[in-house]
Amino acid sequence: MRPSNLLLPSAAIFRHALENPRAGLWIGLILLTVGALYGCWVAAFQLMLGGDLQGIAVAEIPVWLLFAGNVLAGVMIAIIGHLGIALIAWLMARAVGAPAYLIVLYRTTAYLLPVAALAAPFLALTGGAVVVPEADPPRLWIYALLALLGAGLFLGGLFVLFRTTQDLGPARAALATALFVVFSVAILLIA
Repeated sequence: MRPSNLLLPSAAIFRHALENPRAGLWIGLILLTVGALYGCWVAAFQLMLGGDLQGIAVAEIPVWLLFAGNVLAGVMIAIIGHLGIALIAWLMARAVGAPAYLIVLYRTTAYLLPVAALAAPFLALTGGAVVVPEADPPRLWIYALLALLGAGLFLGGLFVLFRTTQDLGPARAALATALFVVFSVAILLIA
């Protein structure tokens, strides 16, 4: 499997996640890459927008420390976020009557994270970067479009994941995907 295969989730990549003995290494690499990418976006926006972190001006923090801290935090966020995605997918698969083995969903949902990473700049700018009221966010609409594209590819991949790993028909896979969206939006509205 080539890394470019991860950009359009298909049944083949989910079978790879389940059958290839090196899939665990791929999962670790995906989590590290997506987390580091998110952390770099946060650090870049913090530098660009200025402001302060815990009372310290961003300009006074060494660049290597700012990036290292954000990359470390980004990797932790990716790991926790992946676990949350796997748990919600497990719940929704169970809701439509699938066997839903958690380890199967944990392994395969990791392969969806590269397309979800398209939302990293938007999430970094709106959630992770320093908020400076007078700063003008750089091209927010472009990042929002990338996030929507990433969400669409993620949900399309999730539908294929349910079809492939849970042996669901199209209607039940679509219902599980829709339930995933409803549950996730409800959680985001609470937060």
